[in-house]
Amino acid sequence: EAGSYPTSMVVGPDKALWFTEFISNRIGRIDMQGNITEYSLSSAVGYPSGISVGPDGKLWFTEGPVRNIVASISTNGQLTEYALGTEGPFSANPAWTAAGPDGAIWFTEEIGSIGRMPLAGSTLTDTAVTSELRTHHGAR
Repeated sequence: EAGSYPTSMVVGPDKALWFTEFISNRIGRIDMQGNITEYSLSSAVGYPSGISVGPDGKLWFTEGPVRNIVASISTNGQLTEYALGTEGPFSANPAWTAAGPDGAIWFTEEIGSIGRMPLAGSTLTDTAVTSELRTHHGAR
C-alpha cells in the first residue's frame, strides 16, 4: 500500500518474505507468487520495525517509539505482544530484534541499551550498554 513505509524484511520459516509497515502499523507477508497478506497490530501507533525469525519459528519485531513493545507473530497471523515495562513515549524506543545463540530474542533500544527476552517465559531484561553503542539511527 502506498504510504505504508516498509522498513525491514526477512525470509520467514514458511519461505515467504515478511516485512514491517511502519506507518500503516501492519506486518506484511508476500509469497513467491506475489500474494500479499497484511496483519494489523493491536494499536494504531505500533510503528513496527526490526523483524527477524526467532528460534521458535515466529517472526519477532519491535513496536516503538510510542508503545515500547517487543512482539511476535506466527506464520498463521497470531500476534503476541510483550511490554518492556518502561513508561512514556521514547522511554525505551525498541528498534531491532535478533535471535541469539542462547535461544533468546535480543533487541536494541535507541536509548542506548540492549535487551534480552528468554523464550521460556515472558520476562524482559535490559542490559545497559557501557560503550557509546548506538543503533542504525545514530553515530558512534
